Amino acid sequence: MTARAVALAQWGFVVGGFVGVAEAAASLESIGPIVDRVGTMGVTVAVDAVAGAGIAAVLGAITGLAMPPASTGMALRRGPALLLAATAVIGTAFAAIGASDRGTNPSNHPHILLISIDTLRADHLSAYGYGRETSPRLDALARQGVLFVDATSHSTWTLPAHVSMLTGLDPAAHGVLAREHRIQDYHHTLAERLREAGYATAAWVGTRDWGFVGSRYGFDEGFDRFEHFPHPKRFRSARLLREFDEWWLWHGEGGVGNARAEVTNVINWIAAEREQPFFAFVHFYDVHSKGARLPYEAPAPYRDMFCEGNVDEVEACDEGVCATERLLEIARGWKKPLDAEEIEWARCLYDGGIAFVDHEVGRLLDVLEDRELLDDMVVIVTSDHGEAFFEHRKPLHSTLHQEITRIPLIIRSPDAIAGKRANGVVRQSDLLPTVLELAGVEVVGEIQGRSLVPLLEDWHASSDAEVLAFDDSGGSVLLRSGTKTLIQRQTVRKLEGRPEREYYDLALDPKQEHNRQGREKKAVAELTLKMGERMRESDALRKRLRGGEASVDVEIDKEVEAGLRALGYVVDENEEPSEAR
Repeated sequence: MTARAVALAQWGFVVGGFVGVAEAAASLESIGPIVDRVGTMGVTVAVDAVAGAGIAAVLGAITGLAMPPASTGMALRRGPALLLAATAVIGTAFAAIGASDRGTNPSNHPHILLISIDTLRADHLSAYGYGRETSPRLDALARQGVLFVDATSHSTWTLPAHVSMLTGLDPAAHGVLAREHRIQDYHHTLAERLREAGYATAAWVGTRDWGFVGSRYGFDEGFDRFEHFPHPKRFRSARLLREFDEWWLWHGEGGVGNARAEVTNVINWIAAEREQPFFAFVHFYDVHSKGARLPYEAPAPYRDMFCEGNVDEVEACDEGVCATERLLEIARGWKKPLDAEEIEWARCLYDGGIAFVDHEVGRLLDVLEDRELLDDMVVIVTSDHGEAFFEHRKPLHSTLHQEITRIPLIIRSPDAIAGKRANGVVRQSDLLPTVLELAGVEVVGEIQGRSLVPLLEDWHASSDAEVLAFDDSGGSVLLRSGTKTLIQRQTVRKLEGRPEREYYDLALDPKQEHNRQGREKKAVAELTLKMGERMRESDALRKRLRGGEASVDVEIDKEVEAGLRALGYVVDENEEPSEAR
């Protein structure tokens, strides 16, 4: 039995080593100097091999008595040596591939970095006039480039907003409006367009593959490299170590601070010099509400840097319902709203998350500057949507008011006017044509967005774009035209008690405190007609783009549903409050 167990252990060691070589070598492109590449592969191989040997030894001891004597024959004894030789050859080939550049491209194409900070509202950044100094690094970036005063989201939630960002279409045109929808093959994304133009493309997202910026929803299309949460640290590219990292992040660090590993991974990838221009998409989830005890949380020292008192003494739960789930039940009318003190706690914790991500963005920008890349590249920082703190009786991000739909947008490029504050309404769908023009890539096919490059290079240029936006249920639609906004509710849920229609002129009522739909009937009628026209145009465009192709939906299994529920994205109309479950 011992001989059999040893033989199986040898097989396990070599198989584990083979897997380690393959995993480590495949990730060499994300590592900088060759010494780091060799060290990373060596440690990964060692860990995988030891784990494989241990598992195989246990299995060998358990099954040894049941195995016939012939099973310890020549093939079993000599097999590991043969496989070890094959491992060395294949590993060397993988290493050569991983260590090499993927090709060359004309140098007149700038590197592009697109950063999306999930759930970041514009008016909580210092650069947009916020009283707390939450974003010194983003403020500095804004002084070096152009800050768009009135950037507007196409949606109140992550999935359709990011699809608009990467396709140049509003949600009615791209058709990704529900949690079962995904980016379809007929969508021609920004990453696909840039890769076709010779760019190396990579993405890091702060969600698992089932998250609303994950590969299950098609966001990996067009990317050579696509990393999900948690992001592999140096010496930890192997599967077992990544599983440990995820376990430790949730149970050891409370599920906060993922941006640190994310940025380090991006830095390692950038450090691997290549002649190709690159497009890097980085999505941070650290500002978003959390699934544990506190509604928002960042690692120390950012966690409570804007809070007065001891955060650990805050009574953040209500009858065992905490964090996002509690806020969601408040939004549904199942629990009483937060009082003024609780709202302030939520705000200060949220602001701590912004300060943390701002610091990590700054760390990335510092590396780009040290490597003399920053001056010649395009850097864009934006968000998918904002967050509410009961400005309109709701938490989280479900309504189409300014605290949700107004998002930050900062663009720094070689020819941008430093320090300009661009006026006028711009949209997420404007990002695709803007990036393509800055990259010198022609826009092929129908899109709805318009390039913002004229606003970057002309002091006097402004935008007059109209925005069509949808809420998370598809029941409400927003049309923004200049300073005038119309929110039309297609369905009115029970428990909400909101009016069927809201009209505001932001020039007179920037906080949207006075619904004037009954007093401004002419303006409301005009916007209603425009909204209908826009929706029909978008629907017709969607049908043309689809061209009769069948849609592929995402399967919402139990794992996906549990994850989305923890983040406040899964609530059924007939679901009961927590105390009744």
